[in-house]
Amino acid sequence: GGRVDAQGRFTFASVTPATYQFAMMWNAAGAADKWTMKSSTANGREAFEAPLRVNPGEPLDWTVTFTDTPTTLSGALHDPGGRAAPEYYVLVFSSDRRHWTPGSRRVRMTRPATDGAFSVKGLPPGEYFLAALPDLETGEWNDPALLDQLVRSSAKVALRDGETTTQDF
Repeated sequence: GGRVDAQGRFTFASVTPATYQFAMMWNAAGAADKWTMKSSTANGREAFEAPLRVNPGEPLDWTVTFTDTPTTLSGALHDPGGRAAPEYYVLVFSSDRRHWTPGSRRVRMTRPATDGAFSVKGLPPGEYFLAALPDLETGEWNDPALLDQLVRSSAKVALRDGETTTQDF
């Protein structure tokens, strides 16, 4: 139950002091394919990776920025014989171990299409590892021990803000 002003700012009154995690849900058809969250700052501090703390009596200036030119990683996954490998999982994860946490927006899993093509949108700019796995249980990509094992056999890729990077493997 917030208000939106002419500049697009939201105001929420009487928010219960607690710790919150930001989540997005799009109601407009196609919005999730077009818009991606670019950044979130609260009182001048990065507030996307960590939960947001609302303290009693303390004002909170929270800015969430969206973009329609998200960072994108695309490519194709092929087996050693050059055939598409749609039965594999593609795992993209930050080279910075600090981001190997459950719910991190810097760890993503996807499945390639039947032609081996894959795409991951909305990762923050930075360096990532790209791995292919024959089997992956739901949520297993949140396990730092697994990610550590995958580093040696992963491709490394750098993603730049608003650009599409292609990495076949």
